[in-house]
Order: sequence, then C-alpha cells, then structure tokens
Amino acid sequence: MKIHIPNTYFIVGQPIEGTIILELKEPIKGNEVSASLISKEQRTNINGKRSTHEHIWETLTLDNSKEYPANQKLQYSFKFKSPFPANPELPHPIKILSYEVNFSKENNDFRVEAKLDIPLGIDISIKQEITIALG
Repeated sequence: MKIHIPNTYFIVGQPIEGTIILELKEPIKGNEVSASLISKEQRTNINGKRSTHEHIWETLTLDNSKEYPANQKLQYSFKFKSPFPANPELPHPIKILSYEVNFSKENNDFRVEAKLDIPLGIDISIKQEITIALG
C-alpha cells in the first residue's frame, strides 16, 4: 500500500488530495479501504506533564467489503476538506468542535492514514505526514 500526495504542504483552506495505491501479493478478504485525516498535538500542563492528543478530522470509505485481488494495482482517489476554515479573523488557537489547535507551535502534526481493514487479522496501513500552515 502506498499514498501519493503531490504536495504535502497546505495552506488553511486548501483541499488535501491524493491517491492510495493498493497492490497485494495474495488475494485477501477485507472489510474496507479507508483514508483518514488525523492531527496529533503534544501538550504540557502547568505541572510540566506532557500528553498527546489525537483528533480524526475526517474518514473516507473508498471501497467496501470484498475479496481484494492479488497482482492488481487498485487506485483510490481521496479529497479531504480543509480541517480549518480559511478565516484570518479567527483567534489563535482555533477552536473547532471543542478541539483546540495552536498553529503557532511546532508540536502539532498532521497526517493522512490509509488502511485496508482485514477482519480478524492485522490491517494493512500506511501514513503520510503533511503540513497545514496559516499561510
């Protein structure tokens, strides 16, 4: 499994587009192929204790339950909506659906994650880091 994203640097408001390529050596029964846009933020509380928070902004189902064939190149296009409105009047940090993201910090990571969900087995997955900036 591969993720192809032509550009991994995005400005707030830009769509995030790419392609997932699935090539299997053996046929396998799968529940679905999906792509998710996820952010992870490291936070430090007033006592100095660090914690990590993940937020799934959007998940797209790209293919359904079936027998996925071997030795074929399956391609799935995806397009995520920007996770933040392109509104320069919003204060920083931006708060959406009670999830807070501070763009001024280096501790906020975004990624696209693709997965073939295999029932009662180990899923096939891949991650691609991306950057979303204020512009």
